[in-house]
Amino acid sequence: MTISGRIVIKNSLNLVESFHQLQYYLETLDSRKSGIDVNKSLILLNKNCIRIYLVAEAKSNNISLHVEVFPLINSHRKVNSDPSSNLHSVLASYILNLQFLAKLHKSGFELFFIEKEGIWYVRKLLEQEPDEEFENYILPP
Repeated sequence: MTISGRIVIKNSLNLVESFHQLQYYLETLDSRKSGIDVNKSLILLNKNCIRIYLVAEAKSNNISLHVEVFPLINSHRKVNSDPSSNLHSVLASYILNLQFLAKLHKSGFELFFIEKEGIWYVRKLLEQEPDEEFENYILPP
């Protein structure tokens, strides 16, 4: 586990345990009375052009799940047309991850695009503790 500012990187998808950690964080931070707006994020997974994380929003006292798909390579790099190249596999992985985001969006996640960075992401407010079925549903391909 790595701690960087208000972001904790776990690289293991344990959604329920992480949800409880953020619930505790929100309970102990009485930001609504103090006027402090401090959000905390737990990155659960960060690999293969995909990042899954939880965000505790102190002001609203909510926890949301975010799934991002981001380009792994520099857009100025020349793409090798050889299908056996590493770039081809990166592209194939990126397409699978975008299809995964589309599946999540279709099931009720909000869909967003950050144009400058080329990042697609979905977000869902977690109104209750996630169960094992939900955790399995959000596992990327």
